[in-house]
Amino acid sequence: MKKLPFFLLLPLLVGCSFSLPSPSSSETSKGEELSSEPIGGTSEPSSSSDSWQGSASSEEESSQETSFFFAEERTLDFYSINDYHGQIEATSSFPGIKTLGTYFKSKKQDGAILINSGDMFQGSLESNYNRGNLLTDVMNEAHFDAFSLGNHEFDWGKEAIRNNKKRKGKDGYQTPFLCANLYDFDGSQEGSIQQSDLGGETSIVYADNGLKVGIIGAIGRNQITSITSQYVADLTFKDPMPIVKTLSDRLKKEEGCDLVVLSFHAPQVSAMSQGITSISPISKKRYVDLVFCAHTHKKEKGVENGVLFTQNDDKGENASHVRITVKPNGEVTSSLSTIRKADMEAEVKGNYDRGIEEIVDSYAEATDPIGKEVLGDSLGYFGSRSEAPVLMAEAILQETQEEGLSVDLALVNQARADLPSGELSYSALFEAFPFDNEVYVLEVSGTDLFAEAEYNYFARSRKEAFSKKGRYKIAVLDYLAFHQNSQRVYDYFPSGSSLGKLEKEGSPYRYREILADAIRNGISLDPEGYSTSSPRYSASYLESSL
Repeated sequence: MKKLPFFLLLPLLVGCSFSLPSPSSSETSKGEELSSEPIGGTSEPSSSSDSWQGSASSEEESSQETSFFFAEERTLDFYSINDYHGQIEATSSFPGIKTLGTYFKSKKQDGAILINSGDMFQGSLESNYNRGNLLTDVMNEAHFDAFSLGNHEFDWGKEAIRNNKKRKGKDGYQTPFLCANLYDFDGSQEGSIQQSDLGGETSIVYADNGLKVGIIGAIGRNQITSITSQYVADLTFKDPMPIVKTLSDRLKKEEGCDLVVLSFHAPQVSAMSQGITSISPISKKRYVDLVFCAHTHKKEKGVENGVLFTQNDDKGENASHVRITVKPNGEVTSSLSTIRKADMEAEVKGNYDRGIEEIVDSYAEATDPIGKEVLGDSLGYFGSRSEAPVLMAEAILQETQEEGLSVDLALVNQARADLPSGELSYSALFEAFPFDNEVYVLEVSGTDLFAEAEYNYFARSRKEAFSKKGRYKIAVLDYLAFHQNSQRVYDYFPSGSSLGKLEKEGSPYRYREILADAIRNGISLDPEGYSTSSPRYSASYLESSL
């Protein structure tokens, strides 16, 4: 076990990229050239039971200056996803990337604009194994017009983002990576210069029907607290709304964009009532005409001042189709349809795009043998917020005991998916525990321990009662051990001091691998033995002896 100081995760300096215009029809702000193609024509509205129509017109707007000189109204289609979380395989609930990629590529070829509002990569063996390369390749093949970074894009550190951003499709196309409010952090204040290697501020798309569309990508300010702190120690997320307004003025006033769209990795409550749907005194137009939201994995449909806000469920369960109509006087109206899994499958009919299918199949050669390994046989269903994390905590606790470490308990957070009954494959385990968390041993106060045990999961080895006045040794995931609030203060275990972390053959022994090895070695897979009401696993018994 490697000895490390507890407060070693000090801020460095990093931020986000700018993009320069490319000679083609799509450009991003301040950064490397990106290639795209003109988009033209519109696709027919997809059938759905969930639709909305609205207008951004108002008396206030009727006197706006306008750059429109159209004799007839123009329409433009947008298709969006969010929080895809690496769902490569098709299931009864999700269409899988071959269907979704084929569907979106066909819409692009029909002239639509494609939006991805973040958390694309993290969540499955098939995506995590290649650090998101597979899904970046699919986005490039389909020619997505914007990809806004989500909090889980940071789960593998900055290099993974850089590497994916630099990837090109077979035709040279690169999906614009956006994160307008990602800035340097120098340890004391927000930096003033945005970095150039993680994500640009905007992407501009030219439609061959004459419309020019500016896309702004941003992330919720407080989502920095949803990332393991060492991966964002040198980054900060600024308040996005003033930045959105400034960029909108630039896009509409200086760049001559007819429409401005916000792709925002945050729920609509974070964007509404922030003034972005009001009229800018500079451009004399609304700051934004359409907002795509994300992060909460909940279907959202909201309207403010005639501006539509929409979010989909996760893993491609559904997508948004928004048709925007721009009248000659500049009035903007929108209609929303929800594209469900069945809609995509009915249109694709299993006839996958050859380019999409070749990408997915080429990566499957590496991951299929790993994912299909059967680790053991489960005697029942392990819930993601009950037996599954308790099983994980028990495996970590047993590992510390085998290493001869004197630990009072092991503590983890919830799983991301349930563990099924029957044969338990490595792929199923990966879906439940997709992150690469390391396990640290801390000495902490009883006060901190009691507070975190209330809403996390643990396995206890200590027979004697715990006291809020005591100090204890615990094994805990790095995300919890070093969690910071938005002011960069350690808020889960502020009393903690690190005694080191678990390693195997000189490398971090990550929590998922600890459990995988425990299952291979015969740890019990009877969910009845991991009840959160058991004295060993319940916070209600911490002050009692076993």
